[in-house]
Amino acid sequence: MDFPPHFVTMFIECITTPTFSVSVNGESCGYFKGAKGLRQGDSISPYLFTNAMEVFTQILNRGFTDNLIGHHPSAITPQVTHLAFADDIMIFYDGGVNQNETSRNASLGFNLGSLPIHYLGLPLMHRKLRISDYRPLLDKITA
Repeated sequence: MDFPPHFVTMFIECITTPTFSVSVNGESCGYFKGAKGLRQGDSISPYLFTNAMEVFTQILNRGFTDNLIGHHPSAITPQVTHLAFADDIMIFYDGGVNQNETSRNASLGFNLGSLPIHYLGLPLMHRKLRISDYRPLLDKITA
């Protein structure tokens, strides 16, 4: 993303050097080192997460542009490669994966699915949603 080297160094430091302190009766009682990763509740975490997702998006887009990943047949017009909301991401591709790739993806927490799927109470599909598609969510809200 062409960030200045100093910024990249700070970014890496935030991810690789977490330390924590326990407060007892309002006083810090030493520090201990965290293992790795972003810290939930840390005020800089949303910015670090956003930058990481932007890099991931660029990697995905390059994969599609370079024809390393094929577009999902139902997501060609418009060319939807992925959707992200909060800490969820859905990647739409042609699905040409073998058993080893499926197992590796599952071990990383990526579930293999197909359209339509339900997300936040609504179906995701290749066509415009109809009123009947909204009915279950509307019924829950009404109840």
